Amino acid sequence: MKIEAIYDSTGYFSEGYAPVVRNDVCSLIDYEGNEALRTNYFWLREFHCGLAMFSQNNRFGFINKRGIEVIPAKFLGCFAFRENRTVVSTQAGFGILDVEGREILPTLFYRIGNYFEGLSNICREAKGKFGFVDLNGKEIIDCQWDDASNFSESRAVIGEKGKYGLINREGETVLKPKYTHIGDVSGGLAFFKKSGRYGFLNREGEIAIEPRFIELGNFADGFAPVRIGKAWAYINSQGVQVTEPLFNHASEFVNGYAVVEKEGRDSYLTTELKEVTINTAYSSVGYYFEGLAAVRVG
Repeated sequence: MKIEAIYDSTGYFSEGYAPVVRNDVCSLIDYEGNEALRTNYFWLREFHCGLAMFSQNNRFGFINKRGIEVIPAKFLGCFAFRENRTVVSTQAGFGILDVEGREILPTLFYRIGNYFEGLSNICREAKGKFGFVDLNGKEIIDCQWDDASNFSESRAVIGEKGKYGLINREGETVLKPKYTHIGDVSGGLAFFKKSGRYGFLNREGEIAIEPRFIELGNFADGFAPVRIGKAWAYINSQGVQVTEPLFNHASEFVNGYAVVEKEGRDSYLTTELKEVTINTAYSSVGYYFEGLAAVRVG
């Protein structure tokens, strides 16, 4: 064990630090487990774009790595920073700030998604239409859909009248809305639902893997978890089953490892599909981030 199991809860490592809680005190630790910053906050999260979200008196703000409050805790909610932008909310609505706390869009929108690939989905009013703005808050894809997801691998899911399709970064239709559910493109494929079963589409909206699964997860590192009967297995991007259905639970791959559970114990699965057993003292394990993974003892 790299860092002793003395914390009541932990986050994950990001930009060199992880948030931890011990005896109701929120702190940040480094890779060696040294306390880098102790706070009096009620809640503290990971660093992204040099800023970490915190909560005090039921409001949210952001601190830098020196513990200075760059964005005061005055918002009802915030997203973690992505691409030097965050989405914040007030009673009036959602808006966008940059890493200096400068307003990119006022908090007047009904809904705003976080930034992915330089674009954020927006909706101006209740029952309004969705479109996309760039990092400067300029609307570059007109608000025209009932629903819209984040961009992923140059595709976004859009919805019309309860059916979903795909668009590209120019706002052009790749797949007209026709399915009851489509996930974000991941590893070149997006899961979709048809007649109560799940399969996968490619980036052009063509069926790559026929819908035959009851439940599944996203592709990452060339594999996706799928439920077969009551157990979970993995398939490759051709839809070929590459493991036996041995697991009570199986996650997507993150940073080269998936977390699987069998007979009440967690373990890791590598991208070579080899199971890595862990210390039996650990009751659960988390994903690896920056070379370290959180574990629970007992």
